[in-house]
Amino acid sequence: MNIEINSGDNLNQKLLKLERHVNDLEDKLAKTKRQLNESHREFQGAFDDPAIGMMRFSPEGYILKANDYVCKMLGYSIDELKQKGYKDITHPDDLEESLLSAYKIINREVLFDHLEKRYIKKDGTVAWILLSYSMLFDKHQHPMYYVAHLQDITERKNTEVALQASENRFALFMNNLPGAAFIKNHKGQYIYINQFLKQYYRKINPDGILGLTDWDIYPDEYCEQYNKNSNLAMSKGRAMTFVETTPGGDWQHYWLTCRFPILLKNKSPLMGCLRLDTTDLVNAEKKIKLNEGELNKHAENLKEVNTALKVLLDHREQERIQLEQGMLTNLKKLVFPYLEKLKNNDLDSTQNAFLDIALSNLENIISPLSAKLLTWESKLTPTELDITNLIRHGNTTDTISELLHVSTTTVAFHRRNIRLKLGLKNKKVNLMTHLRTIS
Repeated sequence: MNIEINSGDNLNQKLLKLERHVNDLEDKLAKTKRQLNESHREFQGAFDDPAIGMMRFSPEGYILKANDYVCKMLGYSIDELKQKGYKDITHPDDLEESLLSAYKIINREVLFDHLEKRYIKKDGTVAWILLSYSMLFDKHQHPMYYVAHLQDITERKNTEVALQASENRFALFMNNLPGAAFIKNHKGQYIYINQFLKQYYRKINPDGILGLTDWDIYPDEYCEQYNKNSNLAMSKGRAMTFVETTPGGDWQHYWLTCRFPILLKNKSPLMGCLRLDTTDLVNAEKKIKLNEGELNKHAENLKEVNTALKVLLDHREQERIQLEQGMLTNLKKLVFPYLEKLKNNDLDSTQNAFLDIALSNLENIISPLSAKLLTWESKLTPTELDITNLIRHGNTTDTISELLHVSTTTVAFHRRNIRLKLGLKNKKVNLMTHLRTIS
């Protein structure tokens, strides 16, 4: 400020003006001091604010001052902190980034910086800090000290770490599923797909399918199937299982699909889906059914052949019985009577001896045949023996008629004769049961 003193002023006037000037300067100085004190009190109040951490540290990294928030957060007293350097409390993995940030500020590459970093507490545990700081310079633009705001974000970072770990577990689980998994929003757009589906869709759309809908990927008939199933699961409000198909060139993929709604508070629901590829299983089942059909045909053919063989064997058995019966009958009727007559004639001793030997040998030959021929069978004719054998095996009159190529009347006639010869006439006895019993 310039003081105007005229040459014509006397000494008293000059002194008076100087006094006024001094008073003005003192008033301004007092005002400036009050402002400085007020600013200091405001700064100190902000520095001591318990709601946020404040710290000052030198350009060399020594801690000059810290408020109670910082002391409590790190577990040190202010005196203990002053004995430590900035590097001493910084986590080793964050030191390089912290030094680079401080270098940029002190060299005025940036005015301030924000870091999420870790400090080592007195008890050895880690505190996550959101650090916002800048450098104060003196009037000569020399660096004085860093002023830092510190906020404890440990709880938030722990939550983020837990969330990230949960997401990693979710991704690990989903990406190791032996099938496809995806989530769609309410517009039907894919917002998540697992690794299995990424590999599958890479063949269809190398650029990925996130943000796309089924209608962007598949033919309409497939999309209508998926949309119908999703709407059904959403309307029921629960998980539902379907068998779905996707195109695969000249063939189809078959999937066992579980669609389920994901309900969100105050938000549109999502649609989750899990799919297992059952193509090989479905094709194997089709092949099994085809083979079963062929096996059934073979079984029917074998059944028919077995029936024919059974009939043939029955015929052969009857032929054998008839042959034995015929031989026995012929021997008894045509041979033995004449041998007996010959024996009654006058024969010398040698002739009688030879005749006895012949009769004995014939008896030995026919004795096994006679043993097989039951008493009641000897009463029956060969045709009646055929019919009794068929009746014993459960054949009806109609079936016997077809097998022997005779009329049912003829079969009925022989049945009556058989009952008569077996003593069953006018008796309520089942012929088949009786034949099985006496045989």
